[in-house]
Amino acid sequence: MKKYKMKTVLASVVVASMALTACGNEEEAAEEVSADLVEEVDAEADEEEATEEDADAADIDYTYELNLDGRTLTFNWEATNFELSVENYGVENVDGEGHAHLWFKAEGEEGSGTRVGINDYNFTTELDPEEFPAGTYEVEVELAENNHTSIPGTQKTETVVID
Repeated sequence: MKKYKMKTVLASVVVASMALTACGNEEEAAEEVSADLVEEVDAEADEEEATEEDADAADIDYTYELNLDGRTLTFNWEATNFELSVENYGVENVDGEGHAHLWFKAEGEEGSGTRVGINDYNFTTELDPEEFPAGTYEVEVELAENNHTSIPGTQKTETVVID
């Protein structure tokens, strides 16, 4: 918590404590001040955490090239302030590392589509015809934490045709 926020909280506690004590019930005053302090500190902590998460995602950027040659998918990418982590794939999160996902959603398909996990900066795979029948697909590219949680603000979308 920033110093000026803590000073504001402490000043609020002192003023509230003096006002309630002047009314004559010191125990009630202490309980109310304590409850107010906890609420204010929790609210500021939540706000600060959300701001830090937004700032982290805002610092991450990436470029990619997605190519389909028949059923051969090639995905090459580079990231700034984000590191591919093959060794931590699917386990505990570490700030600034993870992997990429490609979500293939067939035209007219409901739901999020079929995920292809990207575990290399230069990734190539053959798309299974049963899993990916010929057709037009919306592909959402996103960065994800080690545990596969999407990183907000990293989603990019394009349309591809699978022959």
